[in-house]
Amino acid sequence: MCVYIYRNISGTTPSISIKFDIHIHFWILNLGKMFFFYFLNYSFLWSSFDF
Repeated sequence: MCVYIYRNISGTTPSISIKFDIHIHFWILNLGKMFFFYFLNYSFLWSSFDF
């Protein structure tokens, strides 16, 4: 990650920054999906324990 940021700051090629942006975008999407499914499972477990 640091290498991509350093290359982006130096401004060698715009394709590197585009790849870096796409990588961060997909990483945030996957992280959001993980938290979303974790929250769904957590709420489902607590609702199933509610007698």
